[in-house]
Amino acid sequence: MRNSDQLSEEVENLPGSKRLLWKTIVPRIIFAIIAITIFTALLISLDLKGAYVLISAIGILLFLAPIPYFFSGLIDSFGWRLLFPENKRPKLLRISIVRFATEALYMSIPGGIVFSDPLKPVLLAKKPGIKPSESIPAMGARRTLILVTHGMFIILSAILAWGELGEMSKKLIGVQGLNILTMSVGAFIFILGFFSTLGLIFGGIGKKFYKILYLLPVKRLRRYLYSKRSAFIRTDFSLRKFKDHPKKKILTAIFSFFCVWLLESIETWLFLQLIGASISLPAIMAFESVMTVVRSILFFLPSGIGVQDISYVALVRAFYPENADAASTAVILLRRLRETLFVFLGYFLLLTEKTESKISLNKID
Repeated sequence: MRNSDQLSEEVENLPGSKRLLWKTIVPRIIFAIIAITIFTALLISLDLKGAYVLISAIGILLFLAPIPYFFSGLIDSFGWRLLFPENKRPKLLRISIVRFATEALYMSIPGGIVFSDPLKPVLLAKKPGIKPSESIPAMGARRTLILVTHGMFIILSAILAWGELGEMSKKLIGVQGLNILTMSVGAFIFILGFFSTLGLIFGGIGKKFYKILYLLPVKRLRRYLYSKRSAFIRTDFSLRKFKDHPKKKILTAIFSFFCVWLLESIETWLFLQLIGASISLPAIMAFESVMTVVRSILFFLPSGIGVQDISYVALVRAFYPENADAASTAVILLRRLRETLFVFLGYFLLLTEKTESKISLNKID
């Protein structure tokens, strides 16, 4: 119990939650407003009318637009599910609901990932009643393997698009060597993922989740966390057992997460194909994988708004100069419309959960 008491003391000694929220969330909101302003100005400066013509011409094939993201969510959930213990594995439908519901927070609010990830064990605890000490290790493993597969995907993308990236380097970033830079980023992320795996096994992820959740301004949740703080200590011990997880399940999860990265690039490729812009899939793979790194750094911007949109303009202008403004605007709008659709779906799923009023916290150990 000494560890539990030390943990609760650390949380109690954190700065007041209101002051901490003021220091962290308000700056992110300001940055988000600036990014949305940039996004709006960018759309106005581009060819909205031309983009409308391109999107209108898609016709019924427009229904294909959300499919890659939907399947990436299912495959991500499938891989995540494999990282749970055999006898504590939730159904694919349940874990997919939690994934899509929490992803809506990530896509729609500044710094949403800070709260969307810690919310997952709370939702999984509702039904089928999986304890945090069982769900958090699987989440930690998922994030680590996603990092490893991201590095692998960037390296593969750089190899496949080496020539194209070299030719278009000056147009995209103003200097030569984009292919070398992309390869270096991939190698760095892969190495980072390797060391994160060591941290997964030997680190204190449960304690970190406890601290983040405790910052949420929900009194009932805080009371529950305080009474169940020892469960988060047990989580850190459970994480160390992950090294004994079946290797076949881990390899299948790695393949699943790799497919998720591929589907993200296929989505952009599909958007471009729908509007008649032809850019090779390897070039898009390299571009999308590097932009994901940028979005991770600028995590306080909802879906990288503003920054990601400028990058799409640069991509289309470099690889498809014909009608570039209309084409890039159409891609941006298709992407944001798809995000809006899944944000509404995610919030609908969150509302059906009725977490705050219905969850039976006392049943979670």
